[in-house]
Amino acid sequence: MADSFFKRTYELTKLSLKVGFKELRSKDIKSRIDQAKMITETLSQMKGAAMKAGQMLSLELDDYFPPEAVQIISQLQSSGTAVDFKTIESVLKKELGAERFQQLHDIATKPVASASIAQIHTAVYKDQKVALKVQHPGVAKSINSDVALLKKLAQGFCAMTNRKMNLNPLFAEMKAVLLQEVDFEQEVEFLKKYKKHLQTITAEDQKYYSPEPITAMSTKKVITMSWEEGLGIQKWLETSPSLKKKEKLAHLILNLYCHEFYHWGLVQTDPNFANFLVREEKGDVGLVLLDFGATREYEKAFRLQYKGLIKSVYEQDFPEQIIQKAVDFQLIDSREDEETKALFIDLMNLAVEPFFTSQKKSKFNFDDRDYNTRTKELTRKFVTSLKYSAPPHRLLFLHRKLGGMSSLLKKLDVGLNLAPYWEIIFKDYSD
Repeated sequence: MADSFFKRTYELTKLSLKVGFKELRSKDIKSRIDQAKMITETLSQMKGAAMKAGQMLSLELDDYFPPEAVQIISQLQSSGTAVDFKTIESVLKKELGAERFQQLHDIATKPVASASIAQIHTAVYKDQKVALKVQHPGVAKSINSDVALLKKLAQGFCAMTNRKMNLNPLFAEMKAVLLQEVDFEQEVEFLKKYKKHLQTITAEDQKYYSPEPITAMSTKKVITMSWEEGLGIQKWLETSPSLKKKEKLAHLILNLYCHEFYHWGLVQTDPNFANFLVREEKGDVGLVLLDFGATREYEKAFRLQYKGLIKSVYEQDFPEQIIQKAVDFQLIDSREDEETKALFIDLMNLAVEPFFTSQKKSKFNFDDRDYNTRTKELTRKFVTSLKYSAPPHRLLFLHRKLGGMSSLLKKLDVGLNLAPYWEIIFKDYSD
């Protein structure tokens, strides 16, 4: 492990020198594209947190920078090649110690899932089937250097496109979440807290499930938890579920998010479809939630500010009032010109349009091509016009979750009346 860490440090140092030399030689856009290629190729070979960070960055900076650059960075995907079992076994023995390790039986040598930070193996503990989430060696040590490289790359594109954006908060937020994701003790605490919240919305006709962590068999780099049965979203859809079942699943997803953010202030922000399973019992559909490494907490004051902004848009307040709330919320920089601010108002109106549709007793379909085309075109137009406003760092992971949720609802291809969710959002709310 020490050898691989020193090798990684050497490769990063070599890469930094190459990037610096490329920067000195040329200041044109082609030079920046070449930088992106060098950084992406090196980080892809070394795996680690850079893969997840690169994927997040490509999603967040889409529309901000040249498409060639974003496309290159997007090649850093969050999924990864599985680490061989001998390495995983050594991590388990080191973390759990000989006595606890011997309590695990029938450990599967092939992982059931593998990502950039960890992989999942099944085992038996006290006659119970469990899931072992085991962290890849060296991942935690790579975060600072990987994020610093990606930040340098983004700042270079900022300069080339004449944007005066402060990207420091964005990358600070990204690094904080990645550091949190490699702290499995923290994830266990989130799992416990989230499970308690789930119990408050679980009912006979509304079922949610999440793993039970086994604290005595968990450490900073290993989580042992109950094995949860269910089908992945794609496999479930391949069973040709009825429209009624798909609508039920969509309602479970929306109801969960409204409670997660607006009431609990505890959001599982990773939008990966693999983090959701569908469990059918007695003909009814339930939602299984997995992986709480990227869980974020949002304080009440922040959530109230968020609610105040969308309520102001929905109630058609004066544009000046909406812009001021957006500036206070750090969504847009006050220095942006009037045309950009007008585009922001248009974009916010489009965001609440589905609720207007539902107030008219009409169902909104998340796969509505006209709505999605208008949203995409207006977003690109707005983002292209920005000169000072960086991607809102405080909303980075929240909107990542919203984007993933929207993709999932599109995949279900159902129409829903959203009016009840507006009521859930503003329950117990006062200006």
